[in-house]
Amino acid sequence: MRLFKGFDSLDGLHGKLTNFEAHPEWYGLIDGKRSDKIKGDAGNNYCTSNVDATKEIAKNMVQSLIDGEWRYVDIARFSMLDVGKWCECENCANQGTCTDRVFQIVNTILKEMAKARQDGRLQRQVLLTASAYLETLYPPTKPLPADFDYDNFALRYVPIQR
Repeated sequence: MRLFKGFDSLDGLHGKLTNFEAHPEWYGLIDGKRSDKIKGDAGNNYCTSNVDATKEIAKNMVQSLIDGEWRYVDIARFSMLDVGKWCECENCANQGTCTDRVFQIVNTILKEMAKARQDGRLQRQVLLTASAYLETLYPPTKPLPADFDYDNFALRYVPIQR
């Protein structure tokens, strides 16, 4: 599932801006340039310090759980792009390790899921998972928020190269 609607480059051919054209700041800064190198589940990760981009991902993921392709899912997997490069901007660097960054995104998604349940838009509990994988080998360096929703989150261990 594409969590940024409009990643598809065909949007530009139909008179609409692609997300990269409309929101280049959402995309990872790689070697000093914003990168839209995304192909399926691989490529360069988005700018995780961009609050609007993270909110867009959370909103789209929850909408998919409500009435999209994940409407029957009880366990949802969140992953960054496979072996993707991470944004190198100063704000992203200040977020901590890749593991810290993933937990910050997961926290935003969990809050959006809780809001949708509270509003009655999401009618079921969904367990959100994230991977302990190559990029997230290192433990977090920052504490999780005091209100982190541990009841609706699980870390998946992916034993590749371990």
